[in-house]
Amino acid sequence: MCLIFGAEDFDVADDVITVTTGVADWSKIRDFLQSNGCEILSAGLQYVAKQKVELKDEAVAQKLISFVEAIEEDDNVSEVHTNGEISEKMEKQMTV
Repeated sequence: MCLIFGAEDFDVADDVITVTTGVADWSKIRDFLQSNGCEILSAGLQYVAKQKVELKDEAVAQKLISFVEAIEEDDNVSEVHTNGEISEKMEKQMTV
């Protein structure tokens, strides 16, 4: 139903619905969800990459993770975004 109000995508996991929408449609979707008994747990603007890059090399993936962690430690940085994607399989290999 959210798609009718302008949602670009949605995901349902357990009891949580995650809705992706443009800024212009946010209030319509929020009002629809609230009027249908949904509690808004969090909301906000978030950068979502249009072109994602799957990282297939474990060394490259580890470098990206280290780089992002280093940037996040800086007190002047509030958010870090990347279009690099690490598969669940690779994440498991890296944590072993």
